[in-house]
Amino acid sequence: MSDLQVTRDGAVVRVVLDRPARHNAITKAMYGEMADLVASLREDTSAKVLVLRGAGGRAFAAGNEIADFAAEDADPLAHEAGIRALLRGLAELPQVTVAAIEGVCVGGGLAIATHCDLRVAAEGARFGYPIARTLGNLLPAAVL
Repeated sequence: MSDLQVTRDGAVVRVVLDRPARHNAITKAMYGEMADLVASLREDTSAKVLVLRGAGGRAFAAGNEIADFAAEDADPLAHEAGIRALLRGLAELPQVTVAAIEGVCVGGGLAIATHCDLRVAAEGARFGYPIARTLGNLLPAAVL
């Protein structure tokens, strides 16, 4: 079962980041699935809206899954290149993209939300890029 739940109701495509126990931290697999979805939507004229949200109500997404960085086969440069391509693709989609934000929206989650056309935040939502302080790395250059 995927941690990225995709459903469709007519012209509306809904994506749920479904790892509430990990504050919906985004895995490499989830990034890959999102990239595939974005690529398929680029040519889908019947889809009009893409809505992204996190499961559980406590977080949109807490950023990247740190365990992916610690893996022996981790290639951080390739990972960042893939994320940049996904973000560019998301920003360039012809559909209206909406980030429905509850709770924590930080790091990679905030990058995704920032590249959506609209961001709708629930009261109490919190935003930030803590990676320089917590992981010792920096944000990549602008995607667009």
